[in-house]
Amino acid sequence: MPLLFGTGYALLISILLDLTSPSAYATVISLFLPIFIVVGSMGGLTVFVNDRINGVLEYLIAYGVAARRLFADILLAGLALGGIVAGTTLGIGLGLYVAEGNTIPPTLVEALLVYSLPMGFATTAFTSTIGMYWSSLTSPREGMNSPTGIAPLIGLAPPAATLAVLATFGESHFLAIVGGATLVVVVVTSVLLRNVSTLLPNERFLSPA
Repeated sequence: MPLLFGTGYALLISILLDLTSPSAYATVISLFLPIFIVVGSMGGLTVFVNDRINGVLEYLIAYGVAARRLFADILLAGLALGGIVAGTTLGIGLGLYVAEGNTIPPTLVEALLVYSLPMGFATTAFTSTIGMYWSSLTSPREGMNSPTGIAPLIGLAPPAATLAVLATFGESHFLAIVGGATLVVVVVTSVLLRNVSTLLPNERFLSPA
């Protein structure tokens, strides 16, 4: 379901902008693509939460699967889902953009390669990691208080903060701002992943039932 939401909304906005204002599409899609990537990637975290509740993680740990391996598998699943959102959105959106006789501007290519894709996948890893920690350290909850409910909101923070800083300091500092923001997200995520075994002993992954 998250994959459908992320891809569906991204395609809807892309197609509407392509048909109504191609110039706006060339700007808007690069700014908001990271958000759609994060939303679409949440299926991986959903699997992790459900597996913990149903005792699947407990079963895997009993057979010697390390906690870091569990995190890595879910992280890769989230990144793969995010890749589907990005590939589908850009494939159809840019295809329609070009089919209407437009030429892809270098600024759009730069924005996608420097900001949209790096920030999208870095934030996906960050959001999934935070969500897995949340799930492991708390009792199961429904709705917005659950890891799968709050994680997308957490995932909005890095892109939103980056856009706010860009709006404040202007595009003349684009590379420094987006590069620094992406680096911060990557470093925080790496620290959390590196310390999984220390911060989350195996009993944290056992079924709460």
